Amino acid sequence: MAGEVTLDEDTVDELEATIDEPEATDCEDIVDERQEKSPHYSMCLGFSNWKKALEKFNKHQNTLSHHQAMDFLVSTSKDVGEMLNTSLANERAGNRKMLHIVFSSIRFLARQGVALRGSFRACENSDVKCEFDSNFMQLLRMRAEDNQDILQWLSKSRDKFVSPDIQNEILSIMSLHIIRGICSEMSGEWYSLMVDETTDLSNIEQMVFCL
Repeated sequence: MAGEVTLDEDTVDELEATIDEPEATDCEDIVDERQEKSPHYSMCLGFSNWKKALEKFNKHQNTLSHHQAMDFLVSTSKDVGEMLNTSLANERAGNRKMLHIVFSSIRFLARQGVALRGSFRACENSDVKCEFDSNFMQLLRMRAEDNQDILQWLSKSRDKFVSPDIQNEILSIMSLHIIRGICSEMSGEWYSLMVDETTDLSNIEQMVFCL
């Protein structure tokens, strides 16, 4: 009812034949008790004289009660875009928090020289192989005892950032960060380099560099 209302005679007759009395509008919940004596207060409660609907609507949309009702609805209604942005921001914050836990878990295992991977077996109700008993996954499940959000994160079907490829990528990022830190500390300084090579049980030569 914020804009101009136009009804032709056919529409008025159709409304009068099908509707006895309209339901109360939002004005009924918002109008001040002091306005009950106003001639336009009956509009908020509904009416059945549809032949004069156009005249009533045009008068009512210019009344103080109608403007107050519309201002109240506008001020209390939440913008859909704002709600979507808030939801997206909360989702991003949660994802960032879980990714930090994944990084810190991998860093702990790498710092302690503990292998991340374990054996793979078929997931429940699926032929896809999942990594259940690896040190990495067991560490995450242990941390989930204090943070139930981790279990919800691991129950996702995708975008968990815990696959072997992601693990190797995170380890690579960490190793490059350490190398850059060492290089910055040794800039312009003398240093020595030691190299040792040995053959492992699979008869493959392994070379180690010590700085």
